[in-house]
Amino acid sequence: MLGEVLIDLFPPKPGVPLAEAAALVPMLGGAPANVAVQLARLGVPVRLISAVGADAFGARALRLLRAEGVDVNAVRTRADRRTGLTLVELAGDGERRFTPFRERSADLSLGPADVEVGVMRGASIVHTGTVSLRMPSARAATARLVRSAHRAGALVSLDVNLRWGMFPSRTMLVRLARAALRRADVLKATREEARVLLDAPSATDQELALRLLARGPRLVLLTADAEGALVATARATVHVSAPQVRVVDATGAGDAFVGAVLASLQRRGVDRAGLAQLDAAHLHAIGRAGCAAGAAAVSALGATTAMPRRRRS
Repeated sequence: MLGEVLIDLFPPKPGVPLAEAAALVPMLGGAPANVAVQLARLGVPVRLISAVGADAFGARALRLLRAEGVDVNAVRTRADRRTGLTLVELAGDGERRFTPFRERSADLSLGPADVEVGVMRGASIVHTGTVSLRMPSARAATARLVRSAHRAGALVSLDVNLRWGMFPSRTMLVRLARAALRRADVLKATREEARVLLDAPSATDQELALRLLARGPRLVLLTADAEGALVATARATVHVSAPQVRVVDATGAGDAFVGAVLASLQRRGVDRAGLAQLDAAHLHAIGRAGCAAGAAAVSALGATTAMPRRRRS
């Protein structure tokens, strides 16, 4: 797991504009960190490669990750950087508007040296996003991790997670995301993100999935909020409905979805070759787990607050 660890700052409840908030509530954020929390809550050992600043927000993020059972031994503390912050404004229906404060953010300082030689020891899945592709050094770190995963026969998972405000231009982000998806075995994208990547504004979910599979991934996950998700391989395609829930905060829904899907693959022992062999029943079970986790995550303020935990027997 490689990517950003942030602190998200929320107004105390949805519908309160940032300009009118009397206080802001700090919560753990950053898509890869959120996915790591979901994996840990579902009983999957997970190690995060990232960096935080030598500041109070960095200390808070590390404390919260450790409390969740995430291995943070590869999360560096940079004295010359600060922990990334994102202001999150929530509408009454739980939809979000992000304002990132990421200049000199510690996570963007990652480099190849932060990816240790034995990084893949015992690992079966590597997960990355696109935000870490913004800086050349972090792109090199991501590339090194992906190469290590391929050599080890591990799955490479990518969340497209297009964050336009994080990149100098839309063209740059789309170009980097397209290159990254060719190296991924598991690809998660929203319907809108897939249409942008493929320059196909009117394509159906089925068409999008087939075109994405043709570019390299062996398992494609297309999410569509309350409509659920399309889960596809070259062998089968299924649509999974999302549970009906009251949305408090949509932040982290996609991260919970990814974490639950990866946990399902890990528990089944699915390798790269096995992805293409998943039948419709397996795809539906994997998608159902993802949708259930995503639905749980939106029921409370904050990305990780309501992410589900593994039931103990």
